[in-house]
Amino acid sequence: MTEVVAEGLLNFWFGKLDANGVAAEAKQKQWFAKDDAFDKSIKSQYGSLMELAPMGAYDRWSLTPEGRTALIVLLDQFPRNLFRGQARSFYTDEKAQFQTRKAVEAGEHLSLPISYAYFTLMPLMHAEHIEAQEELIKHFTLLHDREMGKGKSLMENALKYAVMHRDIIAQFGRFPHRNHQMQRESTKAELDFLANGGPTF
Repeated sequence: MTEVVAEGLLNFWFGKLDANGVAAEAKQKQWFAKDDAFDKSIKSQYGSLMELAPMGAYDRWSLTPEGRTALIVLLDQFPRNLFRGQARSFYTDEKAQFQTRKAVEAGEHLSLPISYAYFTLMPLMHAEHIEAQEELIKHFTLLHDREMGKGKSLMENALKYAVMHRDIIAQFGRFPHRNHQMQRESTKAELDFLANGGPTF
């Protein structure tokens, strides 16, 4: 039953992929836009899973590469939609990063459709560690260089944002825009960065 849920989650998040493994533009726009209707749809269909996911209830999805991608989307992406502006939006990041590392160790990111590979690696972009950021750029660069057409365009955009995230971590060691949500005191440099239009993703 849980595997059926994982398959449904993949269909919900990615839709039908094209011949190059790229999701439709309409799906891609939903991934990162603030859309209340989309957030409500996630909550109604998958909100209950977030109660058990932190306790490992769906870890068995990781027995297949595609299942692991579904698990990573559940742990890394859905909290950002369901708990916008709250510290809870980051509370399963470490579990997601663990799954990403397992995927990389197994080389799963190299065999998955490019859109799946993108989100399988995404938790590294959310990590407040420079090593993870540098590792992500390495993986994204490899995927970008081997892709053609829409897959290359997808990874070109992904690389652009990976570099932006890496540069912020290199400068501050954390993401300043998270400080308020996580009740961390901001430094003057961080406040200046945000006041001058620094990315808040």
